[in-house]
Amino acid sequence: MTIAQNSQLFCEYIGAQSHFILAFAIDYTTSASLADGQFNVFWDSTSLSPFAFSSIRQSNGNVKVALILGGDTVTDSQTCFSPSSIDSWVNNVVSSLTSIIQDYNLDSIDNDYEHFQFDVDAFAECIGQSLTTLENNRVISIASIAPFDDAQVQSHHQALWARFSNVIDHVNFQFYANVMRVQSFLSNKILLVQYQTK
Repeated sequence: MTIAQNSQLFCEYIGAQSHFILAFAIDYTTSASLADGQFNVFWDSTSLSPFAFSSIRQSNGNVKVALILGGDTVTDSQTCFSPSSIDSWVNNVVSSLTSIIQDYNLDSIDNDYEHFQFDVDAFAECIGQSLTTLENNRVISIASIAPFDDAQVQSHHQALWARFSNVIDHVNFQFYANVMRVQSFLSNKILLVQYQTK
């Protein structure tokens, strides 16, 4: 096969379905104060506006767009999961994310919280109830989580998985978050077993 044929094959493969990921939506104000589940966009919303994504979707019907929640930092401070209560956090999340998802015509959510000021039970209930409501309301069609090899991250995401794996479609295990040596890779393979389907 020639290079030109390979290039055409690659273009056809990419044309089958294209995915964009918007990072991050964070439940902080734009001045980096906790917002109790009221999410705001923290990407270049001028360049990556709802209109820009509408244009992309009109010209490419196969485009899917995911929204990543949380992340590591906001304005050089750790992004912490810190709800005032489960009910108020879930209500705020459903309201604010529904607005963002509908404005941008998004398809899915990837949960990437990495720092926590509350226990595993509150995390599992807040995220799990929010994903369940957003899926039941047909706001999103896919939900995923993004744990990595860190004791606190693992404990929180494993609690979420144990209670709400029925609404989590994918586990995006972040192998790149570690310096990968053979022993580390084998350790991460063992951690993945804890996310297998029941």
